[in-house]
Amino acid sequence: MPVMSARLVMRRVNVKVTTMTRALFSAVVVSALSFTLVSAQVRDRTVRADTPSDLITISNGWSALAGGRTDAAIRAANDVLARRPWDHRALQLKIDAQSATAPGDALDTYERWLGARGPEDLGLLASIAEGVLRQLASSSSPDPDLKRDAEQRIAAANGRSAPAGGGFAADAAAARGGDAAALERLRAAATAAMPPDKTALATALVDAGAAAVPILMPLLKAPAGPTRAAAAASLGRLSAHDAEAALVELIRDPDPFVRFSATVALARLGNQQGQQAVREMLDSAVPDIRLMAAEVWDGQNGPWVPAITPLLTDPNGLTRLRAARLLAAIDPDAVRRTLTDALADPNPVIRTETAKTLAQIAANGSGVADVGLLRRMLRDADPWTRLYAAQAVLAAAKGSR
Repeated sequence: MPVMSARLVMRRVNVKVTTMTRALFSAVVVSALSFTLVSAQVRDRTVRADTPSDLITISNGWSALAGGRTDAAIRAANDVLARRPWDHRALQLKIDAQSATAPGDALDTYERWLGARGPEDLGLLASIAEGVLRQLASSSSPDPDLKRDAEQRIAAANGRSAPAGGGFAADAAAARGGDAAALERLRAAATAAMPPDKTALATALVDAGAAAVPILMPLLKAPAGPTRAAAAASLGRLSAHDAEAALVELIRDPDPFVRFSATVALARLGNQQGQQAVREMLDSAVPDIRLMAAEVWDGQNGPWVPAITPLLTDPNGLTRLRAARLLAAIDPDAVRRTLTDALADPNPVIRTETAKTLAQIAANGSGVADVGLLRRMLRDADPWTRLYAAQAVLAAAKGSR
């Protein structure tokens, strides 16, 4: 009986061990199968992301776009996106193709893709911004300046020279690069009898560099006060020490705007009389005078900051924007709030100037722009607002590379 009991016990133990072994084996098999299935799914997704047929489809789509067949390019992108909606290459192809003819459609595609995922994709938005500029350049707008500026920004975005007939700004940029013909056109414009007000020329000449100094000097005696003021400002920005004596004479000019401009220019040159006068200008109750004085520091920290910061909330919208331009590198959060509010202003002039300010700030490498707001401004009813918003997007995209 004891022997039988022992055998029975051993049999039961063996049964339990066998059962446990089988259960463990089953669990291992199930786990292995599950891992194999998941791995297969991952491998399948990876393979599908790089299947030759999809790569060929995308390649054919780019070829179609290069040949001007935007519809074929969009169909190729849609073919791939229908299977792999996450495919960034196909999305880029579709947005580039739509931007070529209908940037509004490209923006619709981008926003559907963006959804609530965030963050913004500046590479995709840059394609749409270029499309907006091309649309403005080829529009039937009666404003020749709008079309010309759009063409210039397209050229700049693609690293090309500005088209001929681009005005003073284009000639100044070309002259800085050594274009003798452009410099001669600027010189001829400065000595021409008409128009008598050469303020735009004097302002643009700063971009021509040191070669512009001999052209600017005679403009200090131009009959129009704004021209004299602009010439003084440009000479100061160019650090033209040869102009110091002429600028000292100009601080006695009958026009107060000319006097202040000459004072700021002298301060830039290190003239002690000019620097002392600029510090007094910072205490002025007139916002425009304080803003002029603050320009001497070129955005570097200094005594001008506490004088200008309160102007971010000034009742005058244009004053707020000028303060924002100066303070962008000092207090980007405060500037961002100011510009965000201004972009939603019902006044189209304020919105346009805000987009212009954002483009200038972005070009200087300050990341204060709200890209989401700039994206929405690409739809603004005012064409100039769209132009500057597109320029700001392109500058932000360039800065993010």
